[in-house]
Parts: sequence; C-alpha cells; structure tokens
Amino acid sequence: MINDINTVIDIKDASIFHRYNTILNNVNFKIKKGEFVYIIGKTGSGKSSLLKTIYGDLILKMGSINVVGHEMRNIKKSKLPFIRRKLGIIFQDFQLFQDRSIAENLIFVMKATGWKKNIINDNVLKLLSKVGLEDKANRYPHQLSGGEQQRAVIARALINNPIILIADEPTGNLDPKVSEKIFKLFLEINKKGTTILMATHNYELIKKFKNRTLNCIEGKVEEININNI
Repeated sequence: MINDINTVIDIKDASIFHRYNTILNNVNFKIKKGEFVYIIGKTGSGKSSLLKTIYGDLILKMGSINVVGHEMRNIKKSKLPFIRRKLGIIFQDFQLFQDRSIAENLIFVMKATGWKKNIINDNVLKLLSKVGLEDKANRYPHQLSGGEQQRAVIARALINNPIILIADEPTGNLDPKVSEKIFKLFLEINKKGTTILMATHNYELIKKFKNRTLNCIEGKVEEININNI
C-alpha cells in the first residue's frame, strides 16, 4: 500500500524491460494526486515501456510500482481490470472501433465496465460534451478529423472518472494547432483534479504549458527543468 494518501503512483528501484532487454534501471519517483507530469525522451528511450509497466501491460520483474494502492509487481491478470477502472489510458493511434459510431464506442466500454442501461445514453452525451463532441455522437471515426478522434479517445478514457489519465504521445499524429488544443483540453481536465501522466516529444508545447518533467535518458529517469533542454 501507498502510505501517503496523496500519492497515486510510487515507483521504487524499478527496472523496466522491453522484451528481454532492460531499458530503464533504478527508476524512482512519486506522483501526487492532481499533478500534471510529462515524460520526455528520445524514441526508444523507454517512455512507452514505462507507461505500459505502470498500467500493467508489461510485467514488472524488479523493484516496486504502486498505482492507486495496488502493487504492480507480479500482479495477477485477474486484478488488472479493477486497477484500470481507476486509470484512463490514451493511445497515440486512437484504437477506436471503425465500424461503430463515436457514441457506440463509448457505450461498448460502459457496458463492459458495468454501467446500468438506463443511465448510459445520458452519460454518453455528457462525456462527449466535456470534449466538445456532443454534435458528433453519431459520426463514425473515419468521418472525424484526427483531433476529433483524439477527443473521442479522451472521452472514452474519462468514462469511469479515473484518478489518473495516462497518455502516450497523444498529439504525435496531429498538426501543431490541433496539438495545442488537445494540450489545453488535458490542462482543463487536470484543473478539475485528475492526475495526468503524459509521454510526449512535443517540446514546444511543454515549454509553453510548463509542468513537472521527467526525462528518460541513458537508461535512467531524471527530473529536469524543461527550460534547460
């Protein structure tokens, strides 16, 4: 268990693996409730592998990662769904069902996580309204721009009112203007109390919207002043 109730992620002496190779060693940091934290680093530096280990997609073999009160080392697969209900995970490549409308994409997740039928439809519209897509509920992913699809993914990640949003390069495939709008949306969500952990290589925007920054470099994770890069 995490001793400090304000700490939502606590990593101690963790080693992060990519396949059979150690990509990060001796990782130590904490994230408190309500923080907005960037993870930066070159391609292949371990950003995505670190995030995947935090939410249980990669196995933690050495050290400790405690996420919202759950120890991730050698965690049983049966426990992962309970932890992930407290997390919202946002992928760069959207991972939306192409044969379903945006509303149907959200409804699928709601049903899968136990929402009652009589409240699903109203809450779908509320979620889409949060990300400015209330008028696009019946559109299919291919009918939306890249920025709109990412907003839909963010709405999907907010379904279960997560404690933490984990975003892996959420603006990687978007143009600069759209990327800035997505960053601002994350800032709005964070202001309402949701902790955000974002891997990104968009240095221009993280210098504009300054927050705590962790750098994956030479097999280590170091906290840095973003003005120094």
